[in-house]
Amino acid sequence: MMDNIFLVQEILRKYVRKRSSPRCLLKIDLHKAYDSISWEFLDWMLKSIGFPAQFCTWIMECVSSTSFSVAVNGSIYGHFKGQRGLRQGDPLSPYLFVLCLEYFSRDMSSLKDDANFKFHLNCAGIQLSHLAFADDIMLISKGDIPSVSTMFAKLQHFCRVSGLSISSDKSAIYSAGIRPHELSHIQQLTGFSLGDFPFRYLGVPLLSSRLNVCHYAPLLSKITGLIQGWSKKSLSYAVVCSPKKEGGLGLFNLKDWNLALLSRILWDFHCKKDSLWVRWVHHYYFKGSDVWNYNTSSSDSVLIKKIIQIRDFIISKELSTEEAKKRIQSWSTNEQLLVGKVYEYIRGVKPTVSWCSVIWNPAIPPKMSFILWLDKRNRLLTLDKIVFLNKGSLCPLCSNEAESNAHLFFSCKKSLQVWTHIRDLALFRRRFTSLQRIIDSLIRGRSTSGVQEKLRCLDIAITVYYIWLSRNKLIFEDYQFSVIEGHCNVFDKMPERKQETFLTVVGLFILLAWKVILSFSTMSCRFWKLLYGGNHFIRTSKSAAFYLNSMFYHSSKEALNLQWYQNEFPKVKELTHLLANVDSVNGRLVDINSNSTVFCDDVEREMCTFKSLVREFVESPFVHHRMKHVLASFITNAKHESFTPFGKATEKIGSLLFN
Repeated sequence: MMDNIFLVQEILRKYVRKRSSPRCLLKIDLHKAYDSISWEFLDWMLKSIGFPAQFCTWIMECVSSTSFSVAVNGSIYGHFKGQRGLRQGDPLSPYLFVLCLEYFSRDMSSLKDDANFKFHLNCAGIQLSHLAFADDIMLISKGDIPSVSTMFAKLQHFCRVSGLSISSDKSAIYSAGIRPHELSHIQQLTGFSLGDFPFRYLGVPLLSSRLNVCHYAPLLSKITGLIQGWSKKSLSYAVVCSPKKEGGLGLFNLKDWNLALLSRILWDFHCKKDSLWVRWVHHYYFKGSDVWNYNTSSSDSVLIKKIIQIRDFIISKELSTEEAKKRIQSWSTNEQLLVGKVYEYIRGVKPTVSWCSVIWNPAIPPKMSFILWLDKRNRLLTLDKIVFLNKGSLCPLCSNEAESNAHLFFSCKKSLQVWTHIRDLALFRRRFTSLQRIIDSLIRGRSTSGVQEKLRCLDIAITVYYIWLSRNKLIFEDYQFSVIEGHCNVFDKMPERKQETFLTVVGLFILLAWKVILSFSTMSCRFWKLLYGGNHFIRTSKSAAFYLNSMFYHSSKEALNLQWYQNEFPKVKELTHLLANVDSVNGRLVDINSNSTVFCDDVEREMCTFKSLVREFVESPFVHHRMKHVLASFITNAKHESFTPFGKATEKIGSLLFN
């Protein structure tokens, strides 16, 4: 597609000059091309190209079996078979349409032997008379009446035999150097109007001269509107555009990325790729030379000049042309240029940071990783950084000290209570005093299992994220919070319309997820079919099933039964994938006070409620006394509507642990 765009742009150069040789370009729009193609013509083309008869029969059976109905006031009526056209959306349809266009392309190729036809300027060397990309067709010729009429007659013949038709209102003539009376005759011949510059071809605006600022104005206006809100942000663009492993956000530097993409054209020229665009450049510009020895002139197009600049940049870094050729060869595999390697070469590689694997751990949802990244770089806009908002300076959680990044997360007494609880659940040995200390601890603890490491990283990210989220709600939405001692329920008293507690999101979430593969017992077998039985399902999702089972596993006194895990864990995976097909997008899956009935395997034909099963589990002798206290207290104090840990926020970690 890009080759066609580049080639048309080169052909259109100098069309605005008053004194130029006559030239003409017809932009053709086919009316509902896919819906109008004749089935008889398609069948004839398949057989003419040489496809086996049985294959042609299969294809035509797929094409001709289509049928239609009519929707009237939202209701479907009628059922009638189609008579022509290709199925819209069928992946086979574009290939079949291209095969039909092959008839037109071969017919146009015969123009080189027609005495009435003369090629467009600079196109005779490669005998270029047309360009086609799907149903977008460009006809190119010298700007005289015999050439245009001969070329247009070929198009009309193709339309007659294929069943297609030309949309004259959407087609246009672009010309230069043609006398007015001849141009008028061409308009009458084709029925097309004169087109204006710039016009869109394959979605890209094309102009006969270099694009000016006024042509970029709409795009610049959109970008300006998007970045106006960034004026007070304190992030360096260079840092943001650095890879995550180097401490950045992993965004692309658009200037360097553009150069890397343009390097693909240099690669095509270097390999002399067999395409019309490369052949045209070698014929018109290089003229027997190659891209490594070509010297630009003032009349060259902007694109060619930019490609040569990239060539010179690589040569200057490699110190010789031969080394530059070796370098560009090293960027390719299977005769394809790897643009990512070129981008790394252009921007330059910098030292990596050790904390990348912690903050950008795949177990952590991206929005939480981003907040953790801002916290690590001390770029979260705490009150000491937003004095201009006149929101005061005291910490909104404790109201004892001025708020800063260090105080909010690790000195505030309410945050400390949360961290203390999380530290116990995640089995951290040291007291949390800073994010850097936590990260160092996680880096040193990589000897633990992969799941343990992922869950610990997730614990930290969730805690930082919801401390920050709750702090923002308190400041900007005037929510009132209170601390419930002994739990992670730091923020419990919210309005009924927003009853989403900190305990639910952080405390119980980690309670259900932590030590997933460390603690198992036969107790959990009882609850495997808790969530399903026969044709009856409780409303749940993959993550809901996984974390409910996890709660039963790690709360058992019998731990580290790895043989049981190896034998039985595949069944859990099968169950959770089954449940994913039941209700995978439900946002509020399990009500803590739900009377939804589920099957209990131990009692035949007995139905239990979710709440009764949870209470039964809490009171069982298999549960650690600490877990029993936490779960019982949670059920007693929970007033929120949804059992949020089984919501959408946990989907990512569930799928990760299965993989």
